[in-house]
Formats: sequence, structure tokens, C-alpha cells
Amino acid sequence: MLCIYCKEGEADAREHYLPQCLGRFENFEPLRDRLCNACNHAIGSTVEREFCRKSPEAVLRSTNWIKGQNAGKKNRKAQIYQPENIGGRHLYFLAPDPESGIDILWQTDTKPGTVKEISQIVILNAQDNAVEHIPIPTEIKTGREQSELLSKGRVTASNVKALIIAASGDEERVQTLFAEINQSVPMQRRKGGSVPRQFFTGEVTAFYFRALAKIGFHYALKFIPTITGDEGAFRPLRNFIRNGVGDASQFLSSCDPASSSAGPPGHRLTALAPQAGDIVGNSSGL
Repeated sequence: MLCIYCKEGEADAREHYLPQCLGRFENFEPLRDRLCNACNHAIGSTVEREFCRKSPEAVLRSTNWIKGQNAGKKNRKAQIYQPENIGGRHLYFLAPDPESGIDILWQTDTKPGTVKEISQIVILNAQDNAVEHIPIPTEIKTGREQSELLSKGRVTASNVKALIIAASGDEERVQTLFAEINQSVPMQRRKGGSVPRQFFTGEVTAFYFRALAKIGFHYALKFIPTITGDEGAFRPLRNFIRNGVGDASQFLSSCDPASSSAGPPGHRLTALAPQAGDIVGNSSGL
């Protein structure tokens, strides 16, 4: 069978209709004979990456310490709060600095219930209130890149005070970046552990809704044997998932929130398959 998306490659991929970043599922079997490896990789590296790194599910995954995917490099996990490059999309995890009381950026640490700071620049106003948080991406290696990063912050003649924080183990890199632009800055270090108050902020994009549509569609393909996904009726849905063409409301509709006393709140995805009519993927986020 040919791939239902490109209609060219052999459908020999093992597709995870439930993204791996959501954790391990008992008795899970991947979807087979529907996607080629090229389309499976393209969808996973764009649509699912956004879902795994910048979404309500990503927050729940991190705060419940659900093991996630690697970030495309061996033995390196994707960190949803730490951008990897300038302009990289990410979530903000803000909580008070125990020393100054100013909200700074944090990330979940390696042990459940613990956090640590990320390397960042906090722009302060005249009253020492934080007006901008600028994470220092992990891939920045030169002073030129650091200057480009600073140019994106709200630094003006009357607003030039900044708090420079280096994550534990990242002090040398941060000091070198500032030294290359003739800036000598004291490295602020923080004690991790836990913080009393925290909040998360970010914006979902069209990739997020494409991921929800993909999950619902591929889940239906796995468990409804009478459809292959190659049918003409699914052409708009396939085009939305692969190319982002179309309005998400054509394929997704809301349903009542679901929760269970046996575990934390989560995200419910259902595929409705009436005897007559379209299959609809429904989602509800908590």
C-alpha cells in the first residue's frame, strides 16, 4: 500500500498515533501500513514536536515527570522550557527567585518535584520589576549571536538594568558570551529544589491543532478496520495535517472535560464513528 499522504512512498512506517512524549502505554501497538517513513518523519518533526514542546499537554507532562522524547540528538531529552536556538518557540515557567523575589524562568529538573533555573537575562525597570525575560538558548556559542539575542529585548536608554542568571554548569559559556561583547557580568546562581508559587505561559499555534487532528485520525485508522485513510472523504483532513491547509474547526470540536479520581487531569481524545456521516476527532484539554 502507498502512503496515504504523499501517494508515492511505500507505507512501511511504524507510526505512533499516541505521541511518544505522552509516555509509555501498556500493550501499545503502532499504526502500520498507512504512512511512508518520509511523511512520518516530516509530520513528527514539525507537528508533533510542537505538541510535545509547547502545549497544555507539555505542561502536564513536565509537572508529572512523564518521560519524553529525545530532541533529535542521542541521549538528549527535549526540554520544553529551554529554547535551543534564537527565536525557538518554548513555554515559560515562571516562579519567584528565592533571593530577590523577582519572577525568573525555571525548568523542571531531573528528579520529580525539583526545579532549576535556566540561563537567562531578566530586564528590570527603574523600580526593579521584571519587564522582560530573555532565555539564553543552549546553541548560542558566540558573542555575535548573543548580541542578536539582546537586540530582541526591550533595552532602552531609560531601561538598561538587567539581571544575568546562569544555570548550574552553564556559567563558563554565559561568561564567555558576554566577554566577547566586552561585557563583564557577575554570574548569579540559584538554589533549586522547589518553588512555592509557579505559573506557565505560552501560545499554542496551528501545529498544535494539526497534531490533535493527526492523533484523532490515526487513532481511528488503528481501531476502525473498515477505513484505510486513503478515502477521498479524508483528503481535506490529510491536507490539514500534512500541510496546514484548512480551518481546524472543520476537523476538531470540543467536548466536556474528563477527569478521574485515580490520576491527574489530562487530555481526552475521541474519534466518533457514526454509521452515517463523517468521523470527527474531539478533544478536551484540562
